Amino acid sequence: MTTPSAVSIVDTLLGLQLGVSDGLGRDRLTLEGISWAAGIGGAAEIGIARLEATSVMLRSGPHEIRVGRVAVQGLRCTLESAEGRMRLGAMTAERIEVAGLKLSGPLEMPSQFQPFADRLRQAGAAAPAPNPSAGATLPDWFLGPLAAAEGSIRGHIEDAQLLFDAEVTIPIRGGRIDFGDATVGHVGPDSRMGVSRMGIYVDAPNGRSYVFQFAAAPIRGVEFERRGIPLGPFVAERGRIDLQRFAESLLSAAASHAGQGLTEQARTLLGRTSLEGEIRLGDSSVAMPGARAQLQRDRAGDNTLRLRSPKVAAGLDVELASLAVRAACAHFGGLEGQCETIAGQLRASLGGSGAESRFELEIASLQLLGLRIEAATLARGASPTSTA
Repeated sequence: MTTPSAVSIVDTLLGLQLGVSDGLGRDRLTLEGISWAAGIGGAAEIGIARLEATSVMLRSGPHEIRVGRVAVQGLRCTLESAEGRMRLGAMTAERIEVAGLKLSGPLEMPSQFQPFADRLRQAGAAAPAPNPSAGATLPDWFLGPLAAAEGSIRGHIEDAQLLFDAEVTIPIRGGRIDFGDATVGHVGPDSRMGVSRMGIYVDAPNGRSYVFQFAAAPIRGVEFERRGIPLGPFVAERGRIDLQRFAESLLSAAASHAGQGLTEQARTLLGRTSLEGEIRLGDSSVAMPGARAQLQRDRAGDNTLRLRSPKVAAGLDVELASLAVRAACAHFGGLEGQCETIAGQLRASLGGSGAESRFELEIASLQLLGLRIEAATLARGASPTSTA
């Protein structure tokens, strides 16, 4: 039996409110070069040379999507007739351009999208992330670009528990944080950062404070502090973190509800902390359950994350001014999708806490080349117009 994936997508869209994003009635939908061809067994193929929509707004409860412009070139869709219903067999697009997209709302899943999200998770759990260019299968979570990450994170702590305002610098070299190189500068003797089996800490003049506490040890990707010899320094080495293995470990723990957490002491500290930083990601594969892609820099500045927060406890802005992705593919709800290249400029903001948490995603521009989405049975070689 064919999985009614396209039907679930349509049902989801029917649960949304459609409107004009700018409030001035400047919405427009343009279609050029429409073609229709009948196939075998009730199948049909639709072609659209160019589709363009402007000033579109979609709303689902408290969530809202506003799109300034979306343009699709070379769109072709194959529809199949099965069990008395038309279903999407395959869809291809030569080029898709999106500009001025803004998605905002509370940090929760809209009810209309929950069934589709459940299918996505089930698909990811049932099958490894597809890899059309190689036979290798990656783990559920694989963050290869972090292995060669370079950059630094800088913070300013106002009147913190360190007794004085402090300037924090955490360098990132070769995908690793070596706390021996991290500095916490303030009036008097500087404080030191490190990582123990309990978590990431700051040793200040008034004692040790934990910024991030582990639920259990050992944690993958962490080299814990090493105590000194008698009559020597109390801590000989402050420890190191391998960002790729550490982040993958946290994501896996979060999926199994065995996550780590911030202490109350850390929340108070972060409420007085401003932050900025830059992290240049390496060229490598990224994978999550049901999807994978290849980050590949074509020019300086590609795939560089910029972090900023005037008060970390209140929220964080993450900007990716030049996204460069190759060979993206995903498996969801009985469909398989592939895209040759993805490029764009985006910014994400998180704010609030608990039930008050909100997010905002802004995509100034996004370009997809060579997009193909098809039913999983077709992706394995079946003809869209064949009959049983």
